Amino acid sequence: MMREGTRGNVTIEFIAISIFLLIPVCYLAVSAMAVAQTFLTITGAARTGARVFVTQETESAAHLRGTQSVRDQLKIGQINPAQFSINFSCTEKPCLTSNGYVTATIKGSKSIVLPLLKPVKVALVSSQTIEVDAFR
Repeated sequence: MMREGTRGNVTIEFIAISIFLLIPVCYLAVSAMAVAQTFLTITGAARTGARVFVTQETESAAHLRGTQSVRDQLKIGQINPAQFSINFSCTEKPCLTSNGYVTATIKGSKSIVLPLLKPVKVALVSSQTIEVDAFR
């Protein structure tokens, strides 16, 4: 038996509960997308840095220009380069030996601020390996 004046209460309760649950889920989705965007940016920057590194004539120029290209790519992606470390490692000595490999590694973290919780830092690492041209 239905009481007088209770018609539509279930609909209002469903909408209220749905909104209460939907807002945090949407916020988490946006935060996850921000982390994914940062990861994709540092992956592209590592790839570009490794490519620039292996095309240089000298090892000192390779380190300088490779690091600068990574920083430029991070700036294009609206990421502060100071928050990430950039490292180049080589399988051969000297670094630009034919048929050797150069690995560009970028490490850092992205802070996510969630309502009613402490900020969460997500560690991000990306590496890209490129072969040095055989015809040097």
